[in-house]
Amino acid sequence: MPFVIFHPGPVVMHLSKVPKGQDIHKYDGSGEWVKIYTLGLEIRKELYYPVFWLPENGGQLQLPPRVSP
Repeated sequence: MPFVIFHPGPVVMHLSKVPKGQDIHKYDGSGEWVKIYTLGLEIRKELYYPVFWLPENGGQLQLPPRVSP
């Protein structure tokens, strides 16, 4: 699942399961959340500016196997 990032900073993604019996379109997100993805930075001493934000490279997100798209 490709995604586009429009800022040079970290990316953190979370998911929350819609409780049984609730409509996904009416779910307010008040359930439990779990972090599924983190993308941050690398320190690259060979660069003039050694902080290299990984999101600037574009990204691919692989959903955990137990998550249906």
